[in-house]
Amino acid sequence: MAALPGVKKIWPATALIGHTPIQHTFGSALFNATGAADHGSLKRRAFSPSHEGVKVGIIDSGIDYRHPDLGGCFGSGCLVTYGYDFVGDAYTGDGNARPDSDPMDECNGHGTHVAGIIANDADHFSSISALGAYRVLGCRGRTELEVMVSAM
Repeated sequence: MAALPGVKKIWPATALIGHTPIQHTFGSALFNATGAADHGSLKRRAFSPSHEGVKVGIIDSGIDYRHPDLGGCFGSGCLVTYGYDFVGDAYTGDGNARPDSDPMDECNGHGTHVAGIIANDADHFSSISALGAYRVLGCRGRTELEVMVSAM
């Protein structure tokens, strides 16, 4: 395969380990515990979706978009506007992904935490028009290189 015209590099399909989940019931509980939502900028500012501004894609464990500081919804008119679940809850990094269209983080919370930090950045919040949640980590915090590449 490496000898084919146009092929510059070949990488093996490898398993990747993201963060190590501390417990299996994170979700919004972790987001609340970190203090990311306690800075108050989201409480003082009303999110107004528009087609202008910066769209930020978060490739991680998904986002618990039900969290009130992240708009409480998913899709058009919401802060978390875009997304896809590339792996599913039961995914262990073993090549048996079960993708679906809902990027909800049901079990880990890391992507939700990251989204909270990004959305709560008072200096840049007014320029963020949408967040995208691209779930590549299952509940065990594992993925594969090809899943990461697909999300990108």
